[in-house]
Amino acid sequence: MSAGGAQVCLEPGVYMFLIEHLSGDRARVDYVEFVLMDTPVERSTWGSIKNMYR
Repeated sequence: MSAGGAQVCLEPGVYMFLIEHLSGDRARVDYVEFVLMDTPVERSTWGSIKNMYR
């Protein structure tokens, strides 16, 4: 960790990180957490999407 850095604790799951180098040892980190909602509508929607790629 560089000076001025920070630690981040994340719960178990699926994340996508974008780490952007700004200058020197400075960077910006953005992240997205993917959460699958467990409802009948979303289960059927994700099932349809998965079948398209099998």
